[in-house]
Amino acid sequence: MTEKQNDLQDLLEAAYERRITIWIEFKDGERKEGILNFCRRRDEMAVHYEQIPVEIRFEGDDRSFSSDFIDRAGIV
Repeated sequence: MTEKQNDLQDLLEAAYERRITIWIEFKDGERKEGILNFCRRRDEMAVHYEQIPVEIRFEGDDRSFSSDFIDRAGIV
């Protein structure tokens, strides 16, 4: 996994744990901002743990998003 992917996953997990408002920009150009109410690696039991994308959900939105489709992210 690249350093960029590691940094993104670290940011998503920290934002979820600390309830920090973040913005994300998807690879298709869509942008979303808010607080995460769900964040987990898709397969917690995988042997290659660091290669598993993170699944997230924002408060007030039932859709799930994968870190695979996020281009950039940051803290608001």
